[in-house]
Amino acid sequence: MFHVFLRDFVQAIRSGMSIPVALKTVADNDYKSLTPFVKKMSSQLEWGIPLEKVLLNFSKQVKSKLIGRIVSSIIESHEFGGNLSDTLDALRATALETEKLREERKLYLHSQMITGYIIFFVFLAVIIGLKLFLIPSLTEATGKEVLGVKVSKEELIGEYETIFRNIILIQGFFAGLSVGKMAEGAVITGLKHSIFMMVVGILIYMLAS
Repeated sequence: MFHVFLRDFVQAIRSGMSIPVALKTVADNDYKSLTPFVKKMSSQLEWGIPLEKVLLNFSKQVKSKLIGRIVSSIIESHEFGGNLSDTLDALRATALETEKLREERKLYLHSQMITGYIIFFVFLAVIIGLKLFLIPSLTEATGKEVLGVKVSKEELIGEYETIFRNIILIQGFFAGLSVGKMAEGAVITGLKHSIFMMVVGILIYMLAS
């Protein structure tokens, strides 16, 4: 809602209002979670607090890097006598474009994360299919010598189950790290995805067994 606030603020200034009056006017509008901060800025200006200090307090309270950069530009424009309305209008366009790019990036990363999970569960289905259909055919060799070694049915099933279980854990761990890297930009953040995939993968494998 910040770019909406800037739009209304610019329109108020261009209509001939001073900054305190313009801010007081737009403070009556609904900017959702931003509204309390706008009202607070308006009140501080009415109390005689300098505009620069009001804007800096606002920037610190909202804890947004983008808003912080915009506020710094507003303060510089005000101090050096630039056209504040033109500056605010340009900054509003920048904020809007940045928000659009952020949303597009979020959508793209979300699709990448979903793709990573789909690949993992397809892999899990393949492993379960191997367990359900491959092992029974292999255990037909039970009681015979395999490479000169007598192999029991239970031993053969146990060996394959251990291998499949370990493969699921390894795949879940590294797939989770990959998803974390794609979705949040850091491998370490993928640990939560790794834990989820490993736990869910083993549970599904045990239920399918």
